[in-house]
Amino acid sequence: MTIFKAYDIRGIYEKDLTEKDAYMIGFYLAKQLNISDIKVAHDLRLSHENLTKFLIQGLLDADVDVVYCGKSSTPNFYFSLFGDINSGIMVTASHNPKEYNGFKIMYEGISFDSRNGLYELEKLVQNDEFAKALDYNMIEDSLSNIPLHDFLEEREVTIFSYNKQYSMFLMDFYDILLEEKEKEAIQNLNFALDFSSGVSSISVIPMIEHTKLKCKYFNEKPNGNFPVHSPDPVLAQDFMKSQFSQEKLFFGAAFDGDGDRLVFFDGDGEIIFQDYVIAKFIDFFSEKNRNFVCDLRVSRVISDLAKEKNLDVGLIRVGRAFYQDYMVKNQCVFGAELSGHMFFRDFHSFDNPDIALIYMLKIIATHLLKNKEISFKELFEKYKKYTKVSEKSMKVKDADKVLNSLKLKFKDSIVSEIDGLSFDFGDYWFNIRKSNTEPVIKINFEARNQNVAKIELEKLINFIEKL
Repeated sequence: MTIFKAYDIRGIYEKDLTEKDAYMIGFYLAKQLNISDIKVAHDLRLSHENLTKFLIQGLLDADVDVVYCGKSSTPNFYFSLFGDINSGIMVTASHNPKEYNGFKIMYEGISFDSRNGLYELEKLVQNDEFAKALDYNMIEDSLSNIPLHDFLEEREVTIFSYNKQYSMFLMDFYDILLEEKEKEAIQNLNFALDFSSGVSSISVIPMIEHTKLKCKYFNEKPNGNFPVHSPDPVLAQDFMKSQFSQEKLFFGAAFDGDGDRLVFFDGDGEIIFQDYVIAKFIDFFSEKNRNFVCDLRVSRVISDLAKEKNLDVGLIRVGRAFYQDYMVKNQCVFGAELSGHMFFRDFHSFDNPDIALIYMLKIIATHLLKNKEISFKELFEKYKKYTKVSEKSMKVKDADKVLNSLKLKFKDSIVSEIDGLSFDFGDYWFNIRKSNTEPVIKINFEARNQNVAKIELEKLINFIEKL
């Protein structure tokens, strides 16, 4: 499986993605884009040091000036690009398991991906016109044995961290967004943040300390082994339920490994489906805005809400780059994916869960000012009109065969082929698509009631398993 995905570069370290890949990618990316300077940041996965060293060496060998921003969450990385140098590379595999790593590339303030040159970069690396594979063989041992800090000093790479600046940005955002009465309404609120042993804590905890809110932290120390649970926040529910059973908390939220996703949990530690979170945000923003966007897998309740309030809610395919483009073009204030990515016009239409958390605190405050007894769970009850099933991932031998078989069997019920296949059977509907980062298919299923959901989903899974 190629490491060049639709939106970024990603693979299992030392199996799919190697130091040689990092070196070649750094060099040929610089040649392809003809850039003179670039920023490089990374999360704290165990493989970050070697991949960062070889990536930077490739850039340096292409005569690019590198600004090393160090350990960073992805939103922090985006923030660093809002200034003079707006191209950068983030070394991360986001929410994937610990054995993965990769590169998220930004060029002149926009995503560099399969739409604008990523696959061409793959060809440049494969063709290796400048014989950089030979150069790699000459430097492999020396670079592997030198610590990252010493490497940066020897190469005289500019080092500048944006962690403090970004934390201050979040503090200001909170202070400006929430009115004084709203801050008072949540001052004694007990809630919890799970950082999944990732890097969000670096910037978010200083912001929370600034607010003086009563927040409990879980897994706040970055650890590339992710010892407590997966860096995918959707998989944190068992952990959160165990923690919430020990003390009374109003709500919780969990970040992923690189801090670009966020999921919310109610007072019992039960996950709030992202569909309902999206609906709540659209409801909140709709008081002053009417243009939104979310991925086409969302609950039908989103379409119902759009009709009820006469909103323009675009339904598009998965992928952060598509959201930024759509939001800018259509002047959207908010966009979201079911995976936990949430995009804000306030942040140049990039995804930012830190801002999502601040907005959620404001939403909570507005409800508490009306009803002090309301629970977090009750904020979302009105959106639960249908039976929504948690996204199901299935490992299959041939994903294309599965999709083609479903397309052939149920061709009259297909309503969209924008991202995988979307079907509507009247009493139930679902989307099935291939993952862009893992060898699985993903099913998002919803029905008019629980009985229909149970019966029809079981039929669908049985059909797929027999292929």
